[in-house]
Amino acid sequence: MALDKPDQPRTGNPAMGPAALLRAEVERLKADLIKAEWKIAELEARADIDPLLDIFNRRGFERELARSLAYVKRYRTAAVLVYIDL
Repeated sequence: MALDKPDQPRTGNPAMGPAALLRAEVERLKADLIKAEWKIAELEARADIDPLLDIFNRRGFERELARSLAYVKRYRTAAVLVYIDL
């Protein structure tokens, strides 16, 4: 429902007042935002994984390496890196 376009049909109960219509629109927009955030997370995960081998690609490897190095620095712990080039 677009509130700034009077030529479009209104959705919802015609007995609803303007405040109720706005609340309904806010709820619809929240649901749309949640769907968009899930889609973004899915696409980001796909960007890091090789579709043929189902392992990290270079981008995913570099992101995880940076995260692991930050962890090692922060907690002053040991780490091992095993790298196999396919």
